[in-house]
Amino acid sequence: MVVYYGMSDRLPNLCYYDSTGQDYGFSKPYSDERAKIIDQEVSRIIAEQYDRAKAILKEHTEGHNKLADVLITREVIFTEDVENIFGKRPWVSRTDEILAAKAVTDGSDGNGHDVTDVDAKDVTDESGKHDADDTKDGGSDGKEALPPPFPG
Repeated sequence: MVVYYGMSDRLPNLCYYDSTGQDYGFSKPYSDERAKIIDQEVSRIIAEQYDRAKAILKEHTEGHNKLADVLITREVIFTEDVENIFGKRPWVSRTDEILAAKAVTDGSDGNGHDVTDVDAKDVTDESGKHDADDTKDGGSDGKEALPPPFPG
């Protein structure tokens, strides 16, 4: 991250990527002094993130113990379990963002189900059965009924 992307406070916006594809065996595209700075920055970032990880673990120790108890009891953890212990995420997940954007652009609920023009014969209950009358063709419009969609 430091060498290729310049993700450092001391070496911002600098890229030392060698596009020739050769390893830095005999020569490198930076000086020994610059290599020391890169090493210092990498060490600093690792130390900061290690301390951050320890602080997060200490802050949520009680929740981790509860989560361990759930695992010991059931051996399975569901989203609801994590939300009950730690609370909802303070941010929207990337998956939810993508589904919301898709719903806006194509008029669906993000799972491929159209929400703009729902007809009673297109609605299925939780068992997958159509709410429309049980005629041989699945509806009164004369069209062949399609199988219910997979639960999303």
